[in-house]
Formats: sequence, C-alpha cells, structure tokens
Amino acid sequence: MFATAGSGHAYKFLPVVGRLVADAIQGTLDSAIRDKFALDRQYTSHHEIRLGGPTELDQEELCTTSDLLPNATIPCVN
Repeated sequence: MFATAGSGHAYKFLPVVGRLVADAIQGTLDSAIRDKFALDRQYTSHHEIRLGGPTELDQEELCTTSDLLPNATIPCVN
C-alpha cells in the first residue's frame, strides 16, 4: 500500500485518505472506490467536461463601477 498527500494543500485530506487506506488493507474497501484508486485504471480526462468547454465573455454581464457603490442593486445573471 502506498499513500501520500503529495503537497501541503492535500494535508487536510489525510484523515479521509487514512480511512480509505485502512479499509483497503483490511479488505473492506468498496470495490467502486477501490477501482478509482487502482494503478491500472483507465485514465479519462474530465478537464473539458468540468469547464463546459471554452465560452466567450459577455461584457454586458460584467459589473461596472456604479454597481459597486453602496446600496446598488445588481441584477442576477443566470
């Protein structure tokens, strides 16, 4: 078993990773989770899926300096 946080940012996940490692060693780790951590798993990039692909910035939806004034009402953009 090999487990590492990899960076200081990942340090906060050590309790979660520790439980997963303990379950894996004891043989009680759910197979769906085990497959996600398998070294021989098929790699699929989700980069474009998460970002929804490139989008063009609509300048009409940006805030202006008057929107930042106290009591300014900023319409919600969906």
